[in-house]
Amino acid sequence: MSGGSPPVNGGSPPVNGGSPPVNGGSPPVNGGYAHYMNIFEPKVTILLADAAQISDGKLNMLGAGWSIINTPTGPFCVVVHAQVPWTMTNTKMAWSLDLIDSDGHPVLLEESQGPIHMEGFLEAGRPAGMESGTTIYVPFVFPFLGMPLDPGKYEWHFKLDETDESYTFLARS
Repeated sequence: MSGGSPPVNGGSPPVNGGSPPVNGGSPPVNGGYAHYMNIFEPKVTILLADAAQISDGKLNMLGAGWSIINTPTGPFCVVVHAQVPWTMTNTKMAWSLDLIDSDGHPVLLEESQGPIHMEGFLEAGRPAGMESGTTIYVPFVFPFLGMPLDPGKYEWHFKLDETDESYTFLARS
C-alpha cells in the first residue's frame, strides 16, 4: 500500500509510520500512517481457516489463523476480508487469488488442471443512508476440499485492484 491518509483536523503529516495527529497536534517522531487505510486503495487481510461462511454480510470462521497444515490437507478455506474505501465504492475492481510455491511459481496439482487460480470482479455498492466516507467491508470465502501438496512453504496471493496481499503457510508430512 502506498501513500497515506490525510492528517486529522489539519495536523501535519507524521514521519516514518505511527498514528496520525489528532486535533492539529504534532506528529510523533516515528509517526506516519502505515496502518491507516489510504482513501484511494482497498485494504486486504487474508487468513486460513478450517471452515468459514458468509451469512448476512458477516464472516463466520472456525479454526482461523493457522500457518501450518499437514499434507495431504483436509478441507480448509482461504478467507479474504477487503476494506473498500468510500472513494472506491460503485467502481468495478478486478480481483485474483493464486497459490504460489516457495520458488515463486504457480502451484499445479495436476498438469491437466492448470494452476490454482481464481479471478473475478468486485463492485462494492453504497447502501442507502450510509454516511459519506464510510468504509465498506467485503468478505470472500474460498473453500477447498483438500490438496495433495508437497511438503514445503506456500503463499496465497490475493490482488484487488492495485492492492496485493499474501499469506504464507507451511505444508508438512
